[in-house]
Amino acid sequence: ATVATLLLMASRAGIADAAEGGFPPVVEALQETISRSRPIFDAAPDGPPHGAFYLLGRDCGYASALECQLLFHDISRCPAVAMTGHAFRHGPFEVVDERFQGYVFCPDDAHAVLNRNLARDIETAGGRAHLVGPGAEGPFRTARCAPVFQPLLDIVPIQFAALRLAKDRGIAAGDFGRSYQTDVEIGGEVARRFPVTL
Repeated sequence: ATVATLLLMASRAGIADAAEGGFPPVVEALQETISRSRPIFDAAPDGPPHGAFYLLGRDCGYASALECQLLFHDISRCPAVAMTGHAFRHGPFEVVDERFQGYVFCPDDAHAVLNRNLARDIETAGGRAHLVGPGAEGPFRTARCAPVFQPLLDIVPIQFAALRLAKDRGIAAGDFGRSYQTDVEIGGEVARRFPVTL
């Protein structure tokens, strides 16, 4: 919602073009993606893996990876690492074994073949790699929309995965624990510590 609001403001200010056709197609695509991704929450969970979830992408897919890293941290309190696909291939790929679980964001862009190949190579090395995006299969397949909005859709399946993992770990949705505790400083002194409610 925050990103959509910023894009709308940029569009109104003449800084950026919101998207072909405006927001109604994006809302429809979001509804379609939510419906398609719902089985991820209803299914038995996959993780957590031995170490951390790896979230891999290039360009706008990397934006999705960064957001989903936060989702795993905040929602299910699981370690997650967001990386670009090419950075992952140069060293971190060596951690792939049967305990590895990754998500490769694959929007319809110039890097789609590279992203698919990365997922294939992870599987060949013994790990698990879910493609996420319009070219994926099953509940990780998102609807297509204007490229500027694709990350809004591509994070939805991971939101469901993080929520399911949180549920199975006994973490209530919206309970962000200690990360939303804050100190208020007034005149150089800490006035009080209080939880931030969302």
